[in-house]
Amino acid sequence: MCRRIALCGIGWALVCCGSKTPVSTPPPPPALHSTPERWKPGMAMTWDWQLLTPIDSSTDVQVYDIDLFQNDRTVVDQLHQLGRKVICYIDVGSWETWRPDASAFPPEVLGATYVGYPDERWLDIRRLDLLAPIMRARFDMAVAKGCDAIEPDNIDAYDHRPTRASASRSQRRISSPTTAGSPTRPTLAPWRSA
Repeated sequence: MCRRIALCGIGWALVCCGSKTPVSTPPPPPALHSTPERWKPGMAMTWDWQLLTPIDSSTDVQVYDIDLFQNDRTVVDQLHQLGRKVICYIDVGSWETWRPDASAFPPEVLGATYVGYPDERWLDIRRLDLLAPIMRARFDMAVAKGCDAIEPDNIDAYDHRPTRASASRSQRRISSPTTAGSPTRPTLAPWRSA
């Protein structure tokens, strides 16, 4: 025991008194994941909702809400060059026959036809095991195209008959980019009322 104390004492003496040169502290290790600052849309911002193409970029607004699939990166870049923020519209609660990823949706997640939209069907959002990878790919596409935020549409499937069995909690989970796998995905834009 005395030997251990003596060795510890010698060790501290060497640390405290052993060298006259200052000991430099190594820099902290770099962060494993650096998350860029997220843009947060303001309530008083002016915006234009344009889901049809081509986009009319002459509207004098701060924010454009455009369709993710119908516009490529050059459209987003053009709007950014004009000083505009870009929200990309993504359907997360219903399946649309015309989307390029329509075949990725397994039949067991397709629900009732969306009333008024014969080419759309509600999604069984309780099947996150099947839907999350598809939504992640959509959110990643928004990142790749440079979208500042996303507008997840049809997030109220739980409120429509005959799909009322879907829980609103499940809808919030599928609509969240962080739940879908990455905090680097775009901000969720405040959703609009129907």
